[in-house]
Amino acid sequence: MSRLAIGSVQFGLPYGISNTYGQTSSANVAEILNLAGSRNIDLIDTAIDYGNSERVLGDLGIKNFKIVTKLGNPPASCKDYAIWVRGQVKGCLTRLGVKRLYAVLFHSSKCLIGGQGSKLFGELQNLKGLGFIEKVGISIYSPTELDLLEGKIDLDLVQAPLNILDRRLETSGWLDKLNSNNVEVHTRSSFLQGLLLMDRCSFPLAAAEHKVTFDRWKNFLEYNNFDAISSCLSYPLSLNGVHRVIVGINDAVQLNQLIEAEKRSKDREIPDFYSSDETLIDPRFWDLS
Repeated sequence: MSRLAIGSVQFGLPYGISNTYGQTSSANVAEILNLAGSRNIDLIDTAIDYGNSERVLGDLGIKNFKIVTKLGNPPASCKDYAIWVRGQVKGCLTRLGVKRLYAVLFHSSKCLIGGQGSKLFGELQNLKGLGFIEKVGISIYSPTELDLLEGKIDLDLVQAPLNILDRRLETSGWLDKLNSNNVEVHTRSSFLQGLLLMDRCSFPLAAAEHKVTFDRWKNFLEYNNFDAISSCLSYPLSLNGVHRVIVGINDAVQLNQLIEAEKRSKDREIPDFYSSDETLIDPRFWDLS
């Protein structure tokens, strides 16, 4: 089974700094699903906040795939968190046209840190016990979020960014810790929203030091005659503790490129391009002026 997983944000939103396609058409999504199924890719990552992604997937039929979806934060007016969680999960099941979800994650750890966290997480655990969910967990932006939650909740799955620039999940020790606790790890942002695949002349970030880092990356690729896609995939796929690498796709041609790149990524030595600068590795802080 392939360790690649289909990221579906583009199926519901025009997402990504390098995305020139806009939102993926339903016809293209159908081709992606057909190709994925034929090439042993069996997991799709989606979320309530990904526009109409869940409904697009449900309309096409995804019963042969494992589905991971994510809940947003409850509204400030929420008075009964258990009812809210049940309603959110029921809506996901209905839109996706399935009876069971592989995993439900909280899209943000913030709602779990406050006093309501145990109630929210506890209701997902109840739904897991009833058979509607196989795994429960969270999606994070930084391993420091795991520091705040350690010892408070029992996670089955964590989704986190991981790429040649952003290695925090590994360097913090959390990847090893999660694996030692039998927590499944899915990584995203292998291409940093496509930034690592862009041409030199298209690099959009304003800071001069970021351009220096980007030039080092491009020089490495050119010197070794490596393509960027397989080189980006080589790092997360080299880590045994990473169970799935989520990749965003606009059409079947891109998916086929990624499948072939996964094969080329094996045994490739990548220098340490690690950066701790959040204005580079976290798209929430990008300066595009």
